[in-house]
Amino acid sequence: MFQKDDASHISLLYVEDEHEVRSLLALTLELSYPDIHILTAENGKKGLELFERYKPEIVITDIKMPVLDGIAMSTEIKRRAPETIIIALTAFSDAQNLIAAIDIGVNSYLLKPIDQQKLLTTINTFVNTITDAKRMAHELRQAHELLEQRVTERTLELSQTVTMLQEENARRVKAENRMLLMAKVFEHSGEAIVITDSSNRILATNASFTRISGYRQDEVLGLDPKLLKSGIETKGFYESMWETLLLHNYWQGELYGKRKGGDIFPKLLSLSVVCDEGGNVLNYIGTFTDISELKQATQQIDFLAHYDVLTSLPNRTSLKKKLSAALKMAKQSSSHLAILSIDLDHFKYINDSLGHHVGDTLLSGVASRLAKSVRNIDVVARLGGDEYAVVLPQVVSGCASAHIVSKILEDLSHTFRLDNRDVVITASIGISVFPHDGDTTEELMKNADIAMHHAKANGRNNYQFFKQEMNITAQERFTLERNLRVAIEREEFLLHYQPQIEMATGRVIGVEALLRWQHPERGLVPPDTFIPLAEATGLILPIGDWVLETACRQMLSWLAAGLPPLRMAVNLSAKQFKQDGLSDTVAKIISATGLDPHFLELEITESAAMDDPEVTIYQLRKLRDMGVELAIDDFGTGYSSLSYLKLFPVNRLKIDRSFVKDIESDSDDAAIAAATIALAHKLGKEVIAEGVETEGQLRFLREQQCDVVQGYLYSRPRSAEDVFGYLQDHS
Repeated sequence: MFQKDDASHISLLYVEDEHEVRSLLALTLELSYPDIHILTAENGKKGLELFERYKPEIVITDIKMPVLDGIAMSTEIKRRAPETIIIALTAFSDAQNLIAAIDIGVNSYLLKPIDQQKLLTTINTFVNTITDAKRMAHELRQAHELLEQRVTERTLELSQTVTMLQEENARRVKAENRMLLMAKVFEHSGEAIVITDSSNRILATNASFTRISGYRQDEVLGLDPKLLKSGIETKGFYESMWETLLLHNYWQGELYGKRKGGDIFPKLLSLSVVCDEGGNVLNYIGTFTDISELKQATQQIDFLAHYDVLTSLPNRTSLKKKLSAALKMAKQSSSHLAILSIDLDHFKYINDSLGHHVGDTLLSGVASRLAKSVRNIDVVARLGGDEYAVVLPQVVSGCASAHIVSKILEDLSHTFRLDNRDVVITASIGISVFPHDGDTTEELMKNADIAMHHAKANGRNNYQFFKQEMNITAQERFTLERNLRVAIEREEFLLHYQPQIEMATGRVIGVEALLRWQHPERGLVPPDTFIPLAEATGLILPIGDWVLETACRQMLSWLAAGLPPLRMAVNLSAKQFKQDGLSDTVAKIISATGLDPHFLELEITESAAMDDPEVTIYQLRKLRDMGVELAIDDFGTGYSSLSYLKLFPVNRLKIDRSFVKDIESDSDDAAIAAATIALAHKLGKEVIAEGVETEGQLRFLREQQCDVVQGYLYSRPRSAEDVFGYLQDHS
């Protein structure tokens, strides 16, 4: 039975709602720490029950969980036992919850996916601190008991025989050897150790104490450890610390210390009380470590959560907070407020032609000019890419902001000197004004963005105030819908095909069919213009049937022309996938065209698959039973649950192009892509990467053992006639 006072044992509680992740990490912890009592729980509620029962010294918890999340559970644990060490686990993108965890006093945190080595290193630090403190307390208590025993034995010695002396001498040698061992542990500990008497006067310190504080042992003997106080903590802080210490004989927490030279540094301090059998205090033992690097990492995380790394401007999250505060003041003072949505014109051309390095330098230069163009009370933010925003509080009227906007356009129009090149950039700016254009942050930002797009439509390099007429009217929607219905009747749709390349062999193993609308007046209409409307009106169903049948017949035509068997990938819209007769429709088309179902692959988006997982599993199984290949498209953009994903009978996952695009420069996107490939292979599924455009992207994907790629690096989407020759050469 685990004993709380056993100095050789520590208990650890691991709380994680995902069963596979919890089981794997718990096994790792049990193998790594055989002497630690490992407890696991599937949610915060169960975690609190186990905590109340076993009082573990260390708690490792995920932040997002059902029933009771990690934030709420950690808050309650810290309220009950402030000395408990809490390590939070969360995704980097979930910065707000991470900040909340830091605010309640978690001792450390790690980003998902978890680097087990980093986790074990972090646990080792805290385990060593707790173990050393417990061991020192236990061994000092034993030392006192030995000394008392020696006094008793010395009294009896006078009436005993040269045999009793030998026994006493043997015990003395044993005690001295143990004290020598204690001295070695004391001196070689990586944590600073301070031992005081019952009056809190320093009796001994170790080498790490000198290394961290700057004080030699002979300089502090007999002094009160308060000479290390920074002066930052309040009297109430120390009163609470002593109250906890005397109540539980243990306290741990963060505070600031002062070195001999006067430098202030953050430290993690653990205090233990050594008492005799009667409960009288004999000694206090303090151990501490310098956590300056941990604090710096915390500050870096906070910076990343609120500021743009490239320009150091507030990011979208921070902008919303600042805009909300400014909006509150405007409402209280009945003043106006303007928000500007700024988008650089033709930035992609500059970025692609001159390189990302020049593009990044330009983005930083734009940020600098924007900051100089506005007032001190204004807020400049970068929302991502080449999008910026400016909040202008305390303006007399909407028109009063026009001169600031004009100055911004003028300042941006001046030549940038970048990499020995003269670069000229312009901007399109949209303006929304409180209270006329909205009274919430979301509404004002949305309307400013709408106005910015109208500025682009009006030739760029200008600004536009938001007007209600800018919203798409019902008549425009009706016209587009009517044109869509006519397009179905007149067969204005066509398919383009993009090859899919097998990494291992370099040969084409399939194509993806991509829908295009050839409007007789508007020309080639982009899919993102008409597909959302087709989805909303239900027209996507007849269009989708046409795409599926046309793609199947095209594959049959290629096979008849002598091409080797290929896989034809066809996208299913969310509405198509949800219709009850989907499998019947697919079966009829396969029967009508005569195509072998193994040559057909149907793709559904991750978000559509997770909308109703049980229905998804049912639909996919019916299609799989027909022999059709299946894939999850846009993987990584939704919120897949591993427990469902492993149940989906799909053949492969497609990494969304948004992650592939920046894998050479964005470590987060690279990590997501690598993790997706590893996950898919672990589940026995192939991986297709979309949007591969550079050799660097291809090299990364090959190193990660991605199975199939498609993108402009190999071929753009082509008409059936154009792609035939490519397929002949590469299949």
